Amino acid sequence: MIEALERHAHALNRAERDAEATHAWAELARREGLDPKQRALVVLRTLTSAERAHERDGEVEHLCLARAVLDEYLTREDAIAVFVDELRGRVPQIEEQLAHAVGPDWRRVCHPDAPEPVPTALCTEPSGAAANLSDSSCAPPVLDPSARRLTIAGATLTSLGAGALIGMGASLFGIHTRVNEIRELTVEKSNNGGSTPAMDARVETLYLEGKALEKASIALGVVGGASVVTGIVLLATGRHRSLKAFAVTPAATPRFAGLTITGRF
Repeated sequence: MIEALERHAHALNRAERDAEATHAWAELARREGLDPKQRALVVLRTLTSAERAHERDGEVEHLCLARAVLDEYLTREDAIAVFVDELRGRVPQIEEQLAHAVGPDWRRVCHPDAPEPVPTALCTEPSGAAANLSDSSCAPPVLDPSARRLTIAGATLTSLGAGALIGMGASLFGIHTRVNEIRELTVEKSNNGGSTPAMDARVETLYLEGKALEKASIALGVVGGASVVTGIVLLATGRHRSLKAFAVTPAATPRFAGLTITGRF
């Protein structure tokens, strides 16, 4: 019976009788006895047929039926995670088409007898297979571990770079003090009419110390500047990834209403 109904649905699609094909695929999707993969493919064909039928005649009945079949599949215990991910991605497309056709109140059109959904919490756990999936609407956001590593590395490099720049500042101050002392010794030498061996030795020492500090300040400046820039880039990247680690969007179906929390890959 299942094989005959599947052949019939395919024949309707080939004949471009997509409205009838939608009903045939929907009936097949609700039949017991299908293996999980076969049922997922039937649901996909239901959605495709419904969208084609809607394009042909503009009737929302096809989209409503496809949306109902989709809801039923997403709450099944035997739903396959890979197909669930793909089918969940089709939900916004179907809802956008419904909203475009009949407005934001499309749920009333698809389910005229259904009571208004009253959310009792910000997050309501769906039943069935969706409850076992890591991307369930009530699953806690899974932060990208690389964001934390980037933040730590960025903070470390920024701190080291800041330390190197402080060292550069200390070296420059040391150079400044030695230059001043050499000037004072030069003035003293001029006032005394000559220099002493001790004065010459002191000037030579100050000069060598100044040159060493100059090299150190250049090295510390290069290392410190590069470290700070790299650290800031890593911090910004880590912050960007942590902010994108999860997204919260409103979600509502005839069965539940709440927020969908999507974890980052």
